[in-house]
Amino acid sequence: NFSIKDDDVIIDVGAHIGTYTIPIAIQIEECGKILAFEPNPNNIILLKKNIELNELKNITLFENAVSDKNQITNLILSDDPMLSAITDDTEEENIEIECITLDSINEQLELKRIDWLKIDAEGSEIKVLKGSEKILKKFHPKIIVEVRKENEDVIKKFLCKEGYDIKYLGGEYYFAEKI
Repeated sequence: NFSIKDDDVIIDVGAHIGTYTIPIAIQIEECGKILAFEPNPNNIILLKKNIELNELKNITLFENAVSDKNQITNLILSDDPMLSAITDDTEEENIEIECITLDSINEQLELKRIDWLKIDAEGSEIKVLKGSEKILKKFHPKIIVEVRKENEDVIKKFLCKEGYDIKYLGGEYYFAEKI
C-alpha cells in the first residue's frame, strides 16, 4: 500500500536535492514530518534552497550519511550523484563526513512512530538497514530501497529475517512491508 497519510513520519536517506522529500512534504503539509539525510554538500545547498523556496516547515535536514555505526568516514564527491559514495579509500577526492545510525537519531528525537523509510544510499543500503534494526522492530515502517545488484541477496535475507515481505518495483527499487 503506497498511500502516504497526512500525518506520516518519513525518513529519506539519500535525499539528494529533494526529489522525493519536497513533493511528499508538500503533500503531507504540517501534519506530517520528514527527516531528510544528505551528506553531499553540493546537494545540501540545493536541498536547502528547495525547502526554503517551498516554505516547508515539516522537513528536518541532517547533513550526515547514514550507516551502521556513528563514525567519521570519507565521502567521494562526484558531479554524478550516482557516483558519490561512502568509502574507505583516501586516494580519491573526498571529504570527511559524519555517519550516524537511524537508531541513534531515533533515540535522540524519541519519535513516537516512523511510517516510511526511503533509502537511496549508493551501495550502502545494508549498512543503513543494520543501523535501523531497533526502528524496524519497534515501528515496522514501509520501506522503499534502491538496491545495487551486488547487494540484492543480502538485502532480501536481512529484510526477510526482520519479517518483511519484499516486492520488486522495477529498476533497482524494492518495496518492503512488514507481514
